Amino acid sequence: MLQGLAIGTASVVLRAICSDVLSPDGLIKLGPWFGTMWGFGPVFGPVLGGYLQVYFGWQAGFYFFSIVSLIICLVVWFGLPETHFNRHPLEVAHIKKNISEILHHRLFLGIAAVMGLTYSLIILFNVSGPFLIQVTLHHSPIFFGHVAFWLGVVFLLTTISIRLLLKKYSVEKLWLVNINSLFAAGIIFLCLSYFFLHSMWLIAVASAVMFLGCGAIFPISLGKGLSLFRYMAGTATAVMYLINIGITSLCAYLAGFIHVRDAFILMWLYMTFVFLVVLIYWTILRKQQ
Repeated sequence: MLQGLAIGTASVVLRAICSDVLSPDGLIKLGPWFGTMWGFGPVFGPVLGGYLQVYFGWQAGFYFFSIVSLIICLVVWFGLPETHFNRHPLEVAHIKKNISEILHHRLFLGIAAVMGLTYSLIILFNVSGPFLIQVTLHHSPIFFGHVAFWLGVVFLLTTISIRLLLKKYSVEKLWLVNINSLFAAGIIFLCLSYFFLHSMWLIAVASAVMFLGCGAIFPISLGKGLSLFRYMAGTATAVMYLINIGITSLCAYLAGFIHVRDAFILMWLYMTFVFLVVLIYWTILRKQQ
């Protein structure tokens, strides 16, 4: 719980700092950087943690976190200047007013929902993938770990690529292409899964495309969402991540009740989330442009 509190606080405050020092266009371009850094954790974290545990014992992970936290603390204390000079007294009425304004902004809510649904594609694989790959298809935990690692690499490389594309194309253009392409790919994989129920190749490739879609949509949506409320970035970031975590937590909870015994069921779950993303895009994001 303490770790979650610390991470949540750092996430909100650091994104608020970025809103203080960057223009709206700068925030949009920063989104893929956030996505790239986000991708480092699931890609390299398990690998690093595994080596630490094997060579230094299970306690080594906690020592590693302590050392990293100390370094971050020193960097913040000595190298991070104050960026918020337009301060206001902490008033409950003012906070309620800000939250109400955010919750009535259709574009912001649509963006936050799209972020939560696209990231749920990754969560869905993490929840259902181990059972399907290890129990049904009889692969080892090491094999699943390798699959998860390369899927994380796909996500990471996509966030880097989307950062380069932002230099040439607008967020709206990238939304249009990425969301609709993901939907088309999902339909193809759903049809193929009907004939190849236990194909590991189909599961891996389809999941890679879902990770790619998340890596292409999530970061640019993050930057776009933060750019809408630069004057109350802390509150907007908190609400955005509350919606994201709420959606992903609910999806993970519901996925736990579904017996994913073949690729067809997994593709149906993927398509459910992708369809909701497409629906939000055409009913909210597209109309608000």
